[in-house]
Amino acid sequence: MMLDVEITTGFTAYRQRVLNDVVIATGVCSRMAEFELSGDTGLRLGYRADGLIVATPTGSTAYSLSAGGPVVDPAANLIAVTPICPHTLSFRQMLFPDSTVLRIEVSMTSRSHASVSFDGQSKEALHRGDALIIRTSQYPVPSVSPDDSNINWFRSVRDGLHWNKATSSLI
Repeated sequence: MMLDVEITTGFTAYRQRVLNDVVIATGVCSRMAEFELSGDTGLRLGYRADGLIVATPTGSTAYSLSAGGPVVDPAANLIAVTPICPHTLSFRQMLFPDSTVLRIEVSMTSRSHASVSFDGQSKEALHRGDALIIRTSQYPVPSVSPDDSNINWFRSVRDGLHWNKATSSLI
C-alpha cells in the first residue's frame, strides 16, 4: 500500500504519494515541537516530541523500527504511527486501519517549526498551524515474488535484521 499526503496551510499547498514513510521532525533545531494528531475515528491527541513517523507496512522496518515502532507484515493493511523521542511516557506507537484518515498539525503554541520528508527524499518546511492530511492511496504498488511472498518477507526481515540466527532453518 501507499499513502497520499497533503500539506495544508489553509489551502492545499503540496501533495505527495509515498511508499514507505512520512517523517515529521524538528530537524536541526534542538527544541521539541508540539503536534496535534487527530483522525476521522474520533482520535484527538496533543503531544510533544522530536517528531513523528507515519509508515506503511513496507516502511515499518525502516526508520519506524529504529524509533521503536512495530514490524508490520505487508499483508496487514495498517498505518503505523511512531513518535520520535516523545516527551511523555504516555505517547507510544499506534496502529490504525488503512481506512483511517489522519491529520497532524504543528500546534500554534509549538516552540519550534518542523519539516516533513517523504520516503527520506523531498523535504518541506512546516510552520505553526500547518497540517498534514494522510490517507491510504487508492493506487497500491503491485509486486511479484517467485515464491510465497509471506515466507519471502519473513526471510528478508530475519536475514536483514539478523534475527533468530540459531534456528534459521525454521523459515
